[in-house]
Parts: sequence; C-alpha cells; structure tokens
Amino acid sequence: LLEDVRTLDDRPGQVGSRAMWAAMFPGHPWRLPHVGTVASLKRLRPGAMARWHRQLFSPDNLTIAVAGGVHADAVFETLEPWLAALPKGSGLAERAAPGPPLRSVRRLHAGNEQASVNLCVRGPNLYSDDRAALELAAAVLGGQGGRLFMALREGRGLGYSVWAQWTTGLDGGIFLAGLATDPERVEEARSALLAELVKFADQGPTDEELARYRRMLVGQMAMSLQQVTGRATDLAIAHCYGVPWGLEHWRAQLDAVTGADVIAALARIQLDDPLEIAVYPR
Repeated sequence: LLEDVRTLDDRPGQVGSRAMWAAMFPGHPWRLPHVGTVASLKRLRPGAMARWHRQLFSPDNLTIAVAGGVHADAVFETLEPWLAALPKGSGLAERAAPGPPLRSVRRLHAGNEQASVNLCVRGPNLYSDDRAALELAAAVLGGQGGRLFMALREGRGLGYSVWAQWTTGLDGGIFLAGLATDPERVEEARSALLAELVKFADQGPTDEELARYRRMLVGQMAMSLQQVTGRATDLAIAHCYGVPWGLEHWRAQLDAVTGADVIAALARIQLDDPLEIAVYPR
C-alpha cells in the first residue's frame, strides 16, 4: 500500500480522480484519498483495526444476503448464534455534510507522456428521481461509439481515450466526462469537450440513443446478476440502503426516462458549468 501511494504521481488518472473528489466534497470523508496517505498508513496498528471492526460490525449496522442453491432454514440456524455474539453498538458515526464544491480550475502534474482533462459537477444521491436519467446520459456520452467517442476521438483525433461516468452514493454523486490527450492539445481538448457537454445538455439524447443505451444498461445488470454473488450483492445493497432491487425494477426506471427528463436532470446538476481538472505530464 505504501508503494502504491508513493508511485501515485506516475498515474495521472488517479491524481485527477483524487483532486476531483477533494474539490467536489470539501469537509466530507469522500474528499480523502481512499488509498490513504503515507502518514495515515503508518499510523495503522492492530489495536486501531480491532476497534474499528467492533464499531462497524454490530447487528444494527449489518446486512447479510445469501443467494443460490441453499437451504434457507440452515442459513438462519448457522447465522443466528454468530449474530447474537456480535457486540452491540451504534455503528458508524454521522458523517459531516459536504461543503459547496470548489469552482477553481485545477492544473496538476503526473505521469510522463499523456495529459488528461476532466470536467465534473456534483449531483444528487442514490435516492434521487434523476438517477436513471443521469445513468443514461453518462452512457450516451461515454459509451463505445457514444457522443464523446465519435466527436472527440474519431471526428477530431483529440483523445487517446474518452469517458463519461455517473457515480452516486448516500451523500451525493459526481457526473464526470474526460479524455486523455496530447499535452500540446489540452486547451483545444478542454474547449471541445465542454462544447459537447453544453450541446448535449441543451439538446438531450435522440430516441435511438435512448433505446440503444437502455438495452446496454439492462444487459450489463443482467450479466451482473447471472452469478450468485451478483444477486446477493444486489439484495444486500437494496436492503441496507432501502432501495428497490432486481432487474425488472431497473428496466422500468430506464424505460420511463425521456429525452426531456435527461435535459432536465442535466440542468439541475449544471453540466454546462463544470469544474475543470487538467493533469499535465511532469
């Protein structure tokens, strides 16, 4: 882990991601590097790990999901004495609410060859009615053969790779679009990427794009549920966070999204006014 942290500056994508989370969620735990720092890793001791485990693994804070060819009664018989033996506790402390996202442009340095440009905005949490619309928007923009791929990579040769992603959790989310590019073309790439985002936020997806990427997202979830671990994970997350589970609910949510819904969702997160994070080679 220490070696991973010490070599972080060799990986521009991770440097940009770290800066993005810090800027989008000031004052919140998500601002911190999830891999830790040299100082925080060196402070870890067995006693601290044991205390954290006792705090985290309490019956009130634990969800267990089992899927597959099992006998339900046997599962309960096995788990009940183990759960009864767990120390009682309140689980995790309340998290601080994030402050307003930072708006200043960030220019960083990492790696030795390519540059990367990320444009990002903060969005709603996983309970938002905009969740499916934003998922579809990210798919239309960032999918293989999607808007950004065709306009920036195939059309103008600006990017070695392009991406768009919507990530959400309990305390909010991030909508991100970016590309890896030649260091000499960073400004051109940034302007072109922003223009594509503004255009998409204004016009929304076509009916054909919505249909294609609905099928893709449903197919991705169907693949994840083919294995028992995928079904158990889906059940556990749904129960723990109080959200619906299963493929049919997700399909219904996606089917209900219209082009106007996507435009409205992107307007609410102000996709036309993103934070810019550019990472240049050292």
